[in-house]
Amino acid sequence: MAADLEHPLQLDGQGGVATGANQWTVLGVDSHGQPVPGALTNVTALYNGTLPSPVGQIVINEIMYHPPIAGAQYVELYNRSSSLSFELSDWQFKGLSYSFPPGSLIGPKSFLVPGR
Repeated sequence: MAADLEHPLQLDGQGGVATGANQWTVLGVDSHGQPVPGALTNVTALYNGTLPSPVGQIVINEIMYHPPIAGAQYVELYNRSSSLSFELSDWQFKGLSYSFPPGSLIGPKSFLVPGR
């Protein structure tokens, strides 16, 4: 329970929220950042709100279409948002025959180069 916390709750890493059920694993750590035995739990939260649109936030930042080394082509994405992560699962680059796998995220002010 939140009333039992002795330290402020801190969220580390990237996390996206999707409409519907969202699951996270919560790990308790001591004041030195070390895991506390037995302080691990899973949390599920239901989100029924409207997700922010990635339109205008996720942009193609760089395209290497003719690299000096064969097979080294790439496309780099950039998330322009300073505060929002976006979930990219099932997004597609049709010209590249690439679909993002489930759980693909791009954090705020982050770059992402899709893998083959």
